[in-house]
Amino acid sequence: MYRNYKLNSPFSKIPLLLCSFMLTVGMEPLFSATQEIPSTLEVKTEEEAFLVRRIAEFWKDRDYLLVKRQIHTFLEKFPNSPINDQLRGILGDLYLQEKKYQEALDAYAKITDAHVAEKVIVNRLQCYYELNNYAAIYKEGRPYLAVSSKKLGNRKEELNFLVAESMFRMALETSDQTIKQDYAAQAKSLYEPLITSNFSRHTKLALAEIYHILKQYEKAAVLYIDLASQYPEQKEDLLNQAALSQAEYDPQLAIVTFSEVINLKGKKENDAAMNRLILFFQEEDFAEVIKYYPEVMSKATGTKKQTLDYIVGRSYYAQQDYKHSSEFLGRYISSQTGSSSQLKNALLMQLNCAQQTENHAVSDS
Repeated sequence: MYRNYKLNSPFSKIPLLLCSFMLTVGMEPLFSATQEIPSTLEVKTEEEAFLVRRIAEFWKDRDYLLVKRQIHTFLEKFPNSPINDQLRGILGDLYLQEKKYQEALDAYAKITDAHVAEKVIVNRLQCYYELNNYAAIYKEGRPYLAVSSKKLGNRKEELNFLVAESMFRMALETSDQTIKQDYAAQAKSLYEPLITSNFSRHTKLALAEIYHILKQYEKAAVLYIDLASQYPEQKEDLLNQAALSQAEYDPQLAIVTFSEVINLKGKKENDAAMNRLILFFQEEDFAEVIKYYPEVMSKATGTKKQTLDYIVGRSYYAQQDYKHSSEFLGRYISSQTGSSSQLKNALLMQLNCAQQTENHAVSDS
């Protein structure tokens, strides 16, 4: 009578091949420069009035280089003028329009009047966004979340979007899971009201990833599927992400979606094929593992190949095909250098294969 060695867990879970995903979406500038010099520029002296008129004339002629020069001249000559903060706001806006974000921030930083600072806050946050300074957006933007849309010149959605983006990006950057979840939850509350706004596409992409971070996998998958139908040029990436989310709550549905990715014959084909095979294995659909492994194995290298040897060997073992099982398990065992429960299972199965096939040479080894 053959001894049947007991395996540790019947079918240990093999992790799916995850990918770091953040679609590149070109963000249109949130700001266009002020179209006229504010009529509220009140000056005290004739010399100040003369320079302001020159600034207005150059502005009318759209000679913004001279506008900037005249503003700098004014600020140097009249450092205590009551209109300086307004001029600094205009100067910052011009630099922002020219995509000179640090120069714009330098101008905005010198504004001391709270009312003017409130007017330029969205543009200031936009500069930080373009410079990838998400911590600054988070720090300086959050206090304005409670400010009314009217006070922000009806740009509340833009401010909420930028603050949400900062939280989302910081969630992606941190490895601390508690902090990641906290940032993601904060971002979610700001993004969700924006899903039908002018920022819809960016919002949906971010929310899909946030739902995945927060383990709301079904919501994530629904958004990815929706985006895949809207943006065919990114369909493969989006469907792949949808399948990774589906795998967490409905592996059979994920298998269908991974199959769709495979059929697209794009850059995600190999990873999708590997992930589908892993899901077949985890669902104990061993016939499907044996059916599809050759096309995956032919393109696998390194640790992927080792994982496949284990999966296929164990699948043949479950089908009581001990000869083929021994072949793959033997290759897997030979590739391992450390100790693991998976290796222990492989060794036990290999012993059983040896006894079942009366291959005492393998058993003795």
